[in-house]
Order: sequence, then structure tokens, then C-alpha cells
Amino acid sequence: MTIWILLTVMIAMACAALAVALVRRQEEAPARLGDSEALNRQLADIAAQAAAGALPPETAETLRAETIRRFLAEDAAPARPARPLSRIALSVAAVAVAGLVALGATLLYAKLGRPDLASPLATQLPPGQGAGDPANPAVQLAGLITQLEAKARRSPKDAGTLKALGAAFMQAERYADSAAAYGRAAHLAPGDGEAASAEGEALTRAAQGTITPQAKAAFVAAVADDPTDPRARYFLAAYKDQQGDHAGAMADWITLIRSAPPGAPWAPQVRAAVEHTAAQNHMDISGQLPPQPAGPAINPAAAAQIQQMNPAAQKAMIGSMVGRLAARLKVNPKDPEGWINLMRARMVLGDRPAAASAYRDALAGDPSDRPQITEAARQLGVPGV
Repeated sequence: MTIWILLTVMIAMACAALAVALVRRQEEAPARLGDSEALNRQLADIAAQAAAGALPPETAETLRAETIRRFLAEDAAPARPARPLSRIALSVAAVAVAGLVALGATLLYAKLGRPDLASPLATQLPPGQGAGDPANPAVQLAGLITQLEAKARRSPKDAGTLKALGAAFMQAERYADSAAAYGRAAHLAPGDGEAASAEGEALTRAAQGTITPQAKAAFVAAVADDPTDPRARYFLAAYKDQQGDHAGAMADWITLIRSAPPGAPWAPQVRAAVEHTAAQNHMDISGQLPPQPAGPAINPAAAAQIQQMNPAAQKAMIGSMVGRLAARLKVNPKDPEGWINLMRARMVLGDRPAAASAYRDALAGDPSDRPQITEAARQLGVPGV
């Protein structure tokens, strides 16, 4: 309540100050020329100049007649009405009116307004993570992009920086920018299949899930460098399906699933997509897929949702599931297998900086788990190991 009183007083003072400044001051009425004494002085002056020869008689007579005419005209003009209030009274009235307006507006808002409603931004961001809060992940990501862009300008031929910039753009859902950064990295390092694969994914996401010829070329280049690249293999199979070759796509997907390493985070989603595509095209794939690995079952609702997605959206869903794994590890970091799965998932998704961050977080846990985590990170190719 106190804050509302203070705000009301401040608003009233501001309105009063503006009102006083805008009050139009009435000018004082000028002295009238109809005063008889002034008229006599002017006529005497004209006569003196005529007598001294300074004015010709005709000119003197004309001036005398004009002076008299002006006297009669001004004397007949209506007098200006007197000002109803003095300057001090007028200022006091302005202050009072402005204060009443401010007070009335505040009371009206207190009666009809909804000061209890949260702002739209507050409903979208967690507490303590406002749009300008440094702890807000979006703010941190924007800062990272700015730093990487500056570094890329200083070292335009540094493929590593460009790949990191592409990953940051991908995380910010700036897919066209991500594709451009990855494309430059792939051009600087022709044998880097990871950059080409990531470029293809960014191009696909930028095209709303459609695998364009440019994206296909990037995936082909990635597979030529690394035939085991799961991302490129998945999207190349999806391209076949997009072109109507459902049988060819199905065969490639099944091969991809069979080659998945144990615990691969993308395998369940690819399997769900394959089963859905087979059902849509009335294809019998019974016995062709490997048995489901032991572990927690996929939520049926999530599986159904994944089946309805296009390839790009399915990839985004994978990223969401990986994010939940990362959140769980923050709460319960004593899980070396979980950290290894998170690093593997980050590497499969092409997010090498995030994989390196997961490795550093994992090392902060139980020292007895560090050898296992370090060896797994080395095998996965996590940067900084």
C-alpha cells in the first residue's frame, strides 16, 4: 500500500509541474492612448514643430487629425476583461487540478486494474532468469555467439571456430546462419565429415524438414568422409523416403539401427520413425529390427508424438530428451554411465562444445569415476580430453 501512495504523490507532483509550465500567462493590458494628458502632449508637440517651421502646415494638420482619430478610435474600443485570477492563484489552481487528475487515475486503476497479473515475460522465463539476467541461458547463448562471431572475424580460416559458431547458431534455432557457418568450415576442411553432416542438418531444418539438394550433397560428403556418420545416414535414408523410395529408405534405416552402438540415444527415435513409416506404407519388417535393448521403455505418448514428426522435428525431440538427461545429471551427478551417455549424445548431435562441457562436469564428481569417464570421452573424441 505504501508503494502506491508514494507513486501517487510522485505522479501528482510531475503532473503539477507540467501543468504550471503549460499555463498560459495573461499579458498585462498595454497603456491606452486615450489618456487626455497624453493626447494634449502630442498635439502641443505637433504645434510646436509647425510654429518652428519643422513641419509644413499641411503636414502638421494631417498629423493633428490622425492623432485625434486614433484617440477617438481607441477610446471607443471595448476594454479587455479583467483577469479572474492572479498569477499565484492560477498556479495554485493548476497544481490542484493536476493533483486531482493523478489521484483520480490512481484510484481508478486500483479499482479496475489488475496489478496482481504477472508480466508475459515472467510467465515464460524461470524465476531469476529475466530477459537481461546473465543467468538466463538465452542471454548466455547470445553472448557466446557474439564472442564466436568476433573470433571468426579475427581468424576467418579457423574451421574449429566456425564449427563452434555453427553449433551455437543451431542451438539458437538460427538454422540458415548455422548452415552458413558449417558450410564455411566444411569448405576450409574438405575431409571434415562432421561439419558437412551438420551443414546438411541445418539446411534441412531451415527448409522446415525438407531435404534439399544442397543438404543431400552435404550428407553425401559427410558419408564419403565417415561412412558410419549416423546423422548423415539417417537423413540420406529420409531423402529416399521423401522421393518415394520407401523400400530403399527402410533398408537403410534398418541397417543404421543394427549398427547403433549400445546406448546410442538416437536409436529409439529412429526405430520409432521406422516402425511408423512401415505401418504407413504397409511394409512388413517383422524380424528385421534388432531386439529392444534392456532399459527403461519409451513413453508410448512420446513415441506416438515422435512418429508424427518430420525428420527435423524428430531431431529436435532427440535434443529435448538429451536436455532432460543433462538436467537429471545436475540433480544426481553420481552416475558415470549417465555422463557417458550424455557425452555420446552431444557428439552424435554434433554439439562438441556441449560434449566438452559435460565431460568437465562429470570430472567434478566422484574421483573414482574419472578414469572410466576420461577413457569413454577419449574414445568418443570429446574435445579437450
